[in-house]
Amino acid sequence: MVGFVLLRLQNYFKRVINRQRLKESLELCTSFNDIELGLEGIIANKKNNRDKIVLGHKVWIEGTISSSNNCTGKLEIGDYSYIGPNTRVWASHYISIGKNVFVSHNCNIMDSNTHPIDPELRSKGSIKLRETGVWDNTGVDCSDIIIEDDAWICENSCIMKGVKIGRAAIVAAGSVVTNDVPAWTIVAGVPARVVKHINH
Repeated sequence: MVGFVLLRLQNYFKRVINRQRLKESLELCTSFNDIELGLEGIIANKKNNRDKIVLGHKVWIEGTISSSNNCTGKLEIGDYSYIGPNTRVWASHYISIGKNVFVSHNCNIMDSNTHPIDPELRSKGSIKLRETGVWDNTGVDCSDIIIEDDAWICENSCIMKGVKIGRAAIVAAGSVVTNDVPAWTIVAGVPARVVKHINH
């Protein structure tokens, strides 16, 4: 009986804390104020940079979405889209996710290499990060990512920079997408290739 009461209290306090987190997170993005923020959901941005993260109606965030590259990247997510637990969507330049897009857990969607290829630049960036708390993206390649409406990105997948995923396309679990995905197809593998066309 005591355990049940403690569990109820714990859940109550989690909900109270999460309501406060949601209130603070709404100050970091442009939205309709009807987003869902899970207990592990994170919106990483600056308050004076709200237009860099634009969320549609009823967007549900369980993972991390970020305007990276010192909060200069732009991220747009359409109505009713879902970002799963432990998924990272980091926009160094520009990422667009359409409406009704389902991104499952443990996925990575990043529009840059995140670090320079040149080891000297990587080292300098790391030193600057430790000294100032700001990562210097000098020498990092960026290229936009577009994910169109109704797409489904299954768990443990990586969407690499410069990729366009067409409408209603499905990326199978564990895939690494390095090239454009046509609409109404299923891709799978490393690197991902078309394995099936979807009737519509």
